[in-house]
Amino acid sequence: MYYKSGDTLIKSGTTYFKQVVDTLTFQYEGDKFPENSIGETEWGIFRFESEVEQSVIVNYGDGTSETFTLTPTIYGTYGVLWKYDNLETSRTPDYGTFAGNHIFQDGNTGRRNITFTFDDLSKIIVFNTIHCLLYGLIPSEIGYARGLKEFGISSSRYVEEFPESIIDIKTLEVLQIASISQTKLNKIPDAFFNKPLRTLHIGNTFNLSDKISSNLFKINQLKDTLTSLYLDSSNISILLNEIGELINLKDFRVHNNPIREFPEEIDNLTKLNRFYIGDDQPFNDVNLPNFQGFNNLEYIMLLIPNLDFSQIPSKFRHLVSLKEIINTNRICTTNARFDEFINALYTLCTNEANITEDPNAFGGEYPLRFRDISWGHSSLAFTGTKQAPQGYIQGVSNGTPANEGEKVYVLQNQYGHVISHA
Repeated sequence: MYYKSGDTLIKSGTTYFKQVVDTLTFQYEGDKFPENSIGETEWGIFRFESEVEQSVIVNYGDGTSETFTLTPTIYGTYGVLWKYDNLETSRTPDYGTFAGNHIFQDGNTGRRNITFTFDDLSKIIVFNTIHCLLYGLIPSEIGYARGLKEFGISSSRYVEEFPESIIDIKTLEVLQIASISQTKLNKIPDAFFNKPLRTLHIGNTFNLSDKISSNLFKINQLKDTLTSLYLDSSNISILLNEIGELINLKDFRVHNNPIREFPEEIDNLTKLNRFYIGDDQPFNDVNLPNFQGFNNLEYIMLLIPNLDFSQIPSKFRHLVSLKEIINTNRICTTNARFDEFINALYTLCTNEANITEDPNAFGGEYPLRFRDISWGHSSLAFTGTKQAPQGYIQGVSNGTPANEGEKVYVLQNQYGHVISHA
């Protein structure tokens, strides 16, 4: 027999005590909840999901409270979502009940507590806030959500401490703590590596300049489960060899780090679909990976303004599934650089792609390689006029392009590229 006394379950006739907590208290500032953290954004959301239908009472700390029932989401769960601009979009119904925002009624814009009281906190399986300000301490009571599968705080800016209780939840599969405070933490907790994590997004949260003291060298302990890893803006200058053991990775983002060399082991990431690298620094000696095993890569972002484009024909030739070169303006910082890039990509495609869209090309193995790639930027202009070169015959010959404009014409019309330009 169990008796409830306040927030404590007491088992009759034993000394067994189990605390039951259904309340989370967050610290907040400003004139409304939630408040977005990065200017205009599609996001600016604060949400929960539960594995069962339940209600939550929100005390906004201004003398007002509201009760919301979590309703079905597209994920087979029950959810509630707050959004900074109070505007629904085509996606907000995906997350269950739309709670909009709340304008504080007491005229106070300083620090306050906002309390969420659930029917059953232990059934909450997702907490996620994206581009919303948070202050002070994340409530340690989140540890009582013992079935939590996803915990995410992105761009909150003013969190002062990350609770150890979240580290002890053994069901976590998705952990996103990116840009949560004004200063970086020095060490990834050991317990992060003892969970069945599929997603670990910790960009701009830890100083990972020393792979030993920061615990980054333990990342290979997640090799059986991890499919998405964000280490952007983490002071990494040398990418450790252990990354090559994460053979299930599909999404790897390590941009905004001054990495100039890549270990050979990175070619083991044969399932990689998306890869972001570079630091927007004018290094002249960035040596791209060989991309030897990157047959499944579709999306790449290179934040390398002085990239030596002569590497593209030889190293990109392995990217036979490539669909998009993201933010081309970050490697083509001038129109002259855009011309150089066009020449390198033209060489790659004319050397490696089939001139027609033939499903039997190359023996049917990646027959559409280097066709239908999106790249460019509306701010960039090329030399010459975009027109068919002399001798051009659709599906037969590329002719003899006299300038970059004519090469753009060939890439668009002969190879189906989608190119943005001025």
